[in-house]
Amino acid sequence: MIELSYQSINRDWHGEAVEPTLEVGLALANDHIVFGGRRQTPAVNVDGSKAAEFYEGLWEADCVELFLGTQGSEKYLEVNLAPNGSWAIFIFSSYRKRIKILNDYKPKIFSQVNEDSWASQISIEKDLLESRFHNSIERSGGGVEFLYNITAVLKDSQKLSYLTLEPPTQSEPDFHLNNLRKLKL
Repeated sequence: MIELSYQSINRDWHGEAVEPTLEVGLALANDHIVFGGRRQTPAVNVDGSKAAEFYEGLWEADCVELFLGTQGSEKYLEVNLAPNGSWAIFIFSSYRKRIKILNDYKPKIFSQVNEDSWASQISIEKDLLESRFHNSIERSGGGVEFLYNITAVLKDSQKLSYLTLEPPTQSEPDFHLNNLRKLKL
């Protein structure tokens, strides 16, 4: 597990307090992008999902999500990660137009689920992003300048809550909005 600098998300899309706080982190570590989340509460995983395996539909329970794009492009990547280490990676050509599911990829996964807390991380090769994700990448100082947002879906017994690191721009949750990817990696 790589030590990430975590940021807290303590309010949902509608401004309601989230307790306990969700912590999310993202780092560029050598030739990998590492993304993860952690929370001091029991994990809620999607039935049927398994540790370190691809699973579509993780957003139906606890799931941290990374939306990654580049300036001036509509193309973006969505990474889903569950507390148990189940994962999914999708490539979109533009708003919600999925063009690829990377279910054949084998990312490095770390997951620790305890009775009252969870932490998970996914490590994705930077070369994968450059070669399979974007063919007209902007370069800044010899490297790729990615724009991102970190989001999450949290499930409790009554409802799903939608969280975003970048402040929402509309009333209803929609993590796919291009204008939410403002943070620079």
